[in-house]
Amino acid sequence: MRELTRQISLGASGILFLLVSLAFTSVEGSCQSIEEVVSELQRQVETLNNKVETLEDKNRDLEHQLREKTIDPGASPKASSEVASRIHDNEQIDQAQEARLAALENAAAEKAKKSAFSLETKFPAKLYGNLRLDTSYDEGEINEGNFARWVEPEVFIDDDEQFNMTARQSRLGIDFAGPSTPWLETSAKLEIDFFEGGKENKNTIQMRHAYLKLRWPQQDLNLLAGQTWDVISPLNPSTLNYSVEWFSGNIGYRRPQLRLEKGYQCGGNTRLLLQAAMVRNIGHTDAFSDVVDTGEDAGIPGFQGRLAVSRPIGYTGKEASIGVSGHWQREDFHTPDRDDHTEYDSQAGALDLTLPLTSLITLKAEAFKGKN
Repeated sequence: MRELTRQISLGASGILFLLVSLAFTSVEGSCQSIEEVVSELQRQVETLNNKVETLEDKNRDLEHQLREKTIDPGASPKASSEVASRIHDNEQIDQAQEARLAALENAAAEKAKKSAFSLETKFPAKLYGNLRLDTSYDEGEINEGNFARWVEPEVFIDDDEQFNMTARQSRLGIDFAGPSTPWLETSAKLEIDFFEGGKENKNTIQMRHAYLKLRWPQQDLNLLAGQTWDVISPLNPSTLNYSVEWFSGNIGYRRPQLRLEKGYQCGGNTRLLLQAAMVRNIGHTDAFSDVVDTGEDAGIPGFQGRLAVSRPIGYTGKEASIGVSGHWQREDFHTPDRDDHTEYDSQAGALDLTLPLTSLITLKAEAFKGKN
């Protein structure tokens, strides 16, 4: 019993140490409440430990009395039975205290776990992300180094070996669940990585997603306002290379937009989806520049649209879809002396296919044709 009590005490101390550590590293919005919970749990554990030690002392005394009664020839069977009964009762009480102590430790661990991996905000929020290190060795010069766009020609320097290592692709995001009713659901997302620029050990934050979404579930209608993926060319391959084939034919990217989506059930599990978006024309990507942004200077937004049909494939448990999309945008270029300008239109059409082959394998493909 003493050995078990010491193990429980050590376990409780370990749990309390873990709780205090998690409280300091937690991203929970209300740190004061976690400290109060840990303090209260610590007080209860100490109280239970004291009770267990007291019961241990009583059991030791009763065991001593039982041995004396057993050795004493004049001891009555009734007296020995009473002592044994008292020891049995104390052992049951001891076991109940140990069970309560274990339950308290488990509750404390669960509370600390939730506090460390969730955010307490006015509305529910979920924190996600990953820490990542990418390394590469190249026998020749690669553009741009941290990820591969193309191999530079070896006209001037032959066998120009390169080694790259970066943590820029580490990612952090928050999904917010806003106030909702049976007829309206609200949500939001904020996601960043560190590929904006800066020196390799002083990377700059890059905004990937930042949007608010309103959903009317009964009408299968969505309204999105903010920055996220384009409507056109919506598929992105899962690759180690950061550029997800942008320089190999994938034309979709992220940009500020106001998007409307409407779904229709076409019988059975078949769904028709219509998407339309008014998007920001982007001529260059510098945050601050004396050069006029040709997309901004066009004076009008760009437009994107997509029509898609989807249906679940029963044996895979996944959804197959086929879509057709397109866009139209305009850029306005000034002459060097800025006394004249020329407008250029950009348009493209694209097809996308998602076809699950098994529960683990899915075929995805895109094709496009367009001009700037």
